[in-house]
Amino acid sequence: DQLEPLTPLTNEIDRCIISEDEISDDASPALKKIRRIDRERRDYYKYFTGREWGDMSLYDLPINATNLTFDQLAELVKFYMQLRGFKNS
Repeated sequence: DQLEPLTPLTNEIDRCIISEDEISDDASPALKKIRRIDRERRDYYKYFTGREWGDMSLYDLPINATNLTFDQLAELVKFYMQLRGFKNS
């Protein structure tokens, strides 16, 4: 079972620009970096699992985390796990 927060590409670009400590109106270097990293992840995942990266049928709970805080995400996952029959410990 996999849980993975999903965010729009624009948020990934913003994070990439900030993580590189560069503020730029031109997002193409950030976009190129995101595409390279995504390609590497896809190839790595395919090599070791034989499955396609991003196949949503492989995820139990895809989440668009764009407008949620970490605490809200934690509560959402906690609620989902309770629905699946896991108990708090």
